[in-house]
Amino acid sequence: MVQSIEFTQIEMKVMEGLQVGNECLNKMHQVMSIEEVERILDETQEAVEYQRQIDELLAGNFTQEDEDAILEELNAIT
Repeated sequence: MVQSIEFTQIEMKVMEGLQVGNECLNKMHQVMSIEEVERILDETQEAVEYQRQIDELLAGNFTQEDEDAILEELNAIT
């Protein structure tokens, strides 16, 4: 009997948690649509691709002398 009551109390807490979670999700869905999420993901992908291109350009243009000079400047600053 005691176990049954305890289990029922746990079930009630789980249900309350699910209800609060659903309410929270519904509020979030009102604020952010699927289209908005897709737009943000597209912009993020474009930014990542742009940064990758910058990284490739920078990585390919430095000679050993350039890298040595950069390291000397960095050491002078720190």
